[in-house]
Amino acid sequence: MVAHNFLITVLILAGVAIRYQVAKRRFNRRGWGGVAYFKSYSASLLIRAVEKAVSVFALLCIIAALLLMASGFINKH
Repeated sequence: MVAHNFLITVLILAGVAIRYQVAKRRFNRRGWGGVAYFKSYSASLLIRAVEKAVSVFALLCIIAALLLMASGFINKH
């Protein structure tokens, strides 16, 4: 039971931390007018693709934690 709760906590914290870091990087890349600046077009494509993949992974971590919480709640009752 303790391992179950620990896994849920780790998944939620990891998902939230990853999403926070991606959002922070996106924010810091913006200039005065609110436009994101990249060194080149290929860099923008690569960075955006990696950030999107990492964001999806973080969201899947959070969803997995919620499903584990729901399964633990159902098994108790």
